[in-house]
Amino acid sequence: PRASEPAIGPICRNPLDPARTAGGSSGGAAAAVAAGIVAIAHATDAGGSIRVPAACCGLVGMKPTRGAIPGGPSFGNHLAGIASELAICRSVRDTALIFDRLSGKSRGPFPDPSPVDIDNRRLRIGLLVDTGSAYPTEDDRLAVVEDAARALESDGYEIVPLTWSEFEWSVAASGGTFADIVSVNLAALIKAAALDESRAEPLTQAFAARGRTLPATSLWKTLDDAVLVSRKLWALFDRVDCMLIPMLSSAPLAIGSFPTDHADTDLHLERMTAFAPLACLANISGFPALTLPFGQDEHAMPLPVQIMAPMGHEPRLLSLAARLEAEGRWQHRFPVAGLPS
Repeated sequence: PRASEPAIGPICRNPLDPARTAGGSSGGAAAAVAAGIVAIAHATDAGGSIRVPAACCGLVGMKPTRGAIPGGPSFGNHLAGIASELAICRSVRDTALIFDRLSGKSRGPFPDPSPVDIDNRRLRIGLLVDTGSAYPTEDDRLAVVEDAARALESDGYEIVPLTWSEFEWSVAASGGTFADIVSVNLAALIKAAALDESRAEPLTQAFAARGRTLPATSLWKTLDDAVLVSRKLWALFDRVDCMLIPMLSSAPLAIGSFPTDHADTDLHLERMTAFAPLACLANISGFPALTLPFGQDEHAMPLPVQIMAPMGHEPRLLSLAARLEAEGRWQHRFPVAGLPS
């Protein structure tokens, strides 16, 4: 809004530390669930927008396989397929239940998921505990990923070390694809709805302008890169059955760390990637990914981990998440309103 106009609403703060962000873009959903206002809240994930807020607030968030959740006739190709809908929850149980109830029969551009039985053989767990020098992750957040791997190893699963070099190109390509798709989509939305762009904040205007000036050949190249990202992940899943990787590079940042009062889109995207280096990878590739807390840091903020599985293997993802959740390394701070504490 303009300086003379009222804001849309108050700042969305993290219930675990009001000086910190609740994440985005489904930060309001995560804040409501973490505060106990509701037990579950709808959320969408186009670049980590379910998983990042869930990770910030000590919750469970899953981005399903592309096309697994119906989007409706006017929403089925939202953001060229990189966006998925589901919910932010307080437990793996609730996540599994809502996925079971909502998935399938999307009648969209992607095939419905086929139920995949949980494979009880000795799974190979790919372990990544490095996010490169450009996007370093704090030691305690890498250590908790390794802790989660050791917990699964104690069940007989095989741990397969992975290196940042196996992800680096895909992370960069995913960020570029995300930027182009979001920019073009925003420009098209403003035109189709005849919105008054001058009333938007500077960063929104800058992304719309970026979308209007992006050549079709550049958009085609970035969409082609998305296919290659997916193929590279499939190649990794030839060696492993699931991947255990970092979710956030640090504790939730201070309120104001992602300002929108400027027009530097590259800077904003760089800040997003630095905070969650591996978030966008699942959106661009189409693979399912889930985050859950697996401990807390010295400031009592959650230490999240992220699990990725091959397309259509949400049962495997949820099974491993339930196993880690059973360790009891995180307790919700606020009870759900109206329920016994």
